[in-house]
Amino acid sequence: MVVNSWQQILIDFRDLGGIAENVDLREGQYGRGLFPLDPELPSKIQVPENLLIHSKYLYIDSKEIKIDSESPCTPETRKFIDNYLESIAFEASVWDVINGFEDGLRKLPLEVINILENLGALDLKTRHKGNWEEVIFSNFIQSRFVDYKKGKYLAPIFELINHNHNFQTFSTNGSAGLSTEKKKGDHEFLHSYSKGNDPIRMFFGYGFSSKEPFAFSFPIVINVSTTKKPVRIQGGSGIEGLIHLQNQDNELLLDYLPIGNKFDPTFPIRQLTATLKPFPEYKPREILNKAFTSNQEEICNLLLKLDQSNSKISSLLKEALCYQLSAIAYYW
Repeated sequence: MVVNSWQQILIDFRDLGGIAENVDLREGQYGRGLFPLDPELPSKIQVPENLLIHSKYLYIDSKEIKIDSESPCTPETRKFIDNYLESIAFEASVWDVINGFEDGLRKLPLEVINILENLGALDLKTRHKGNWEEVIFSNFIQSRFVDYKKGKYLAPIFELINHNHNFQTFSTNGSAGLSTEKKKGDHEFLHSYSKGNDPIRMFFGYGFSSKEPFAFSFPIVINVSTTKKPVRIQGGSGIEGLIHLQNQDNELLLDYLPIGNKFDPTFPIRQLTATLKPFPEYKPREILNKAFTSNQEEICNLLLKLDQSNSKISSLLKEALCYQLSAIAYYW
């Protein structure tokens, strides 16, 4: 059934202007993903803008995702998207996977949930607000939709590409949609979903553990020895330019703080040093060392608390936390 549906999906996708050359859908190391039909040939996927569907035009009802009547889609595109969602993107097993993950989060040990909430890593009251179908729908949008023109879009075929941090992020074609290509070989189509996430953010954002090369600090307040005004790390992430900061009367606010970079272990101290150049009273090395110690202690505490649980989600979270520990070890 899936194979027949997949072949028809490809036919309809191409009829509507999409390109899917030498592409097959099957199970692999990362679950369901895209592979070349013929490993001796290159592969290409291109999704024109008319097939990118903004999340605001989609809704969920009775475990089915549909296109809103206000959508500017043509009848042909609407029919294709409905079929794609039902038979591929949001088939029954996808609901089961997302439901299992979200249900597993709320069944984590209470101590773990409280610690994660205090660290700003998980807010179940916000995440699970509203009816359960909307919770599943929100997860689906966050984990499978692509960022395009400041919005979240369903990108048929393209969204089936799995994540690996060693690969490049996808590229946009201005107003022409999304495209990606793969050289010949039997390996799976893979992208890095983000170059600014760490293992913990990938876990809560996408629902899997991933050995990311970066680590960023939890929200913490750091008291320093050279001034009475502490540094507050707000818990964001970023890898380019200077860290955005605000010099307030009672504290110095940093949007985020990198505490690990496997590609360039000197990056955290260099970025922080450059950011704090106008504030010589703050010592970058002291701040970084204290942030490292605080984050390490919090992660180790979480791992101890998770030993009380042997659920699948607990095991995945423990793996993500271990990856986070590994990433924060990479700074000089």
